[in-house]
Amino acid sequence: MAERPKSLEVFLADELVGTITEHRRKMQLRYDDAVLKKYRGLSLLSCSLPVNSGPHDPTNFLDGVLPEGDFRAGLAARAGVTANDTYGLIAQYGRDIAGAISIRDPQRPIESIRPSALPLSEDDLRAEVEALPTRPLGVHDDSELSIAGLQNKLLLVADGSGWARPIGGQLSTHILKLDSQAHPGVVRAEAEVMLLAKAVGLTSVDVEVVAIGAIDCLIVERFDRVVDSDGQVSRVHQEDACQALGLRYEQKYELPDRGRFRGGGGPEFSQIAGLLDAYSVSPLHDLDRLAQVATFTALTGNSDAHGKNLALLHVRPGGVRLAPLYDTVPTILFPRLKDEAAMTIGGAVDLALVGKEALRREARHWNVDPDRMVAEGVELAEQLADGCAALDSTSAVRQMVEERVERFLAS
Repeated sequence: MAERPKSLEVFLADELVGTITEHRRKMQLRYDDAVLKKYRGLSLLSCSLPVNSGPHDPTNFLDGVLPEGDFRAGLAARAGVTANDTYGLIAQYGRDIAGAISIRDPQRPIESIRPSALPLSEDDLRAEVEALPTRPLGVHDDSELSIAGLQNKLLLVADGSGWARPIGGQLSTHILKLDSQAHPGVVRAEAEVMLLAKAVGLTSVDVEVVAIGAIDCLIVERFDRVVDSDGQVSRVHQEDACQALGLRYEQKYELPDRGRFRGGGGPEFSQIAGLLDAYSVSPLHDLDRLAQVATFTALTGNSDAHGKNLALLHVRPGGVRLAPLYDTVPTILFPRLKDEAAMTIGGAVDLALVGKEALRREARHWNVDPDRMVAEGVELAEQLADGCAALDSTSAVRQMVEERVERFLAS
């Protein structure tokens, strides 16, 4: 990386909202005076960073837009910083990140950061995919992008006739995921569960599985990007539950798992319900949807529905909605993965044991009517049973979900 910036400007869409500085490697966020006057007391960037005179510590929020593990270390090495240097990483890769936020160095000449997209031929795309194991997120020297998670991904721009590589902070529109060598078939299983989520109205995201070379890949439409009729891409602001609660990304699981050295202390469904109760523009509707999300998680055997895989859409300053579902992996179908809940439901750790009574217990922690929550779960299960008809009769996802739905409805 070039000389370390003295400050970073934070934009929400095209509006300058604040400035980040660091002192002894500790970051501080201060909101712009005009933003303080206009939005004081509201959640703008995050529910955990309300607009006031501050200063705020944005570390947990910014860590939440960076990749994890070896992929974070790989990005750090390319930028010439350490993996725990959040300021240095965000200075290099903060132009295209999740949500509507863009982070920029005010000292950089504007002509040096002009966004563009480089069209990729079929051979180019195959080369990008094949290079992912050694080049995290498909990053080049001219890339200024990041996406969260432990899975290696490639960010792409749909250019009307094919795919392009984002350059200089150009907004990506899609995320490409490789099939797992450790769990072959996982991207196809995820695609089928995403189709079910769309059938029951829990997501608006389109997905497709394509073979690139010898590798199956899942291409997922970004729900935090909107493409208009002229092909112009704009941002939609969102944050995951860990960010909204001010938690570190390592705390994404509610319960620890010593066998995997997995930390706990992460979000619970009841805490997400609390966020919706406090910030949603339509709390009752979103709490009903969250009840359906919890039921869907159990019925699709997804033990990886943790605090970074549930998000809030910021639809106006101080107002959120529950975001569409994403990263819906039926982990129960893969022997080396577990069926233990990333977030418990009514105290149930084993998702196979989640029935109507578990929803009743969970409802009491949300301060909602248990009968209403059970009714939402039952409606979801019945819709899911109908949605399964769209999957092939030999599909392992279909067979597993149908069995779980039948057991849930009889519980």
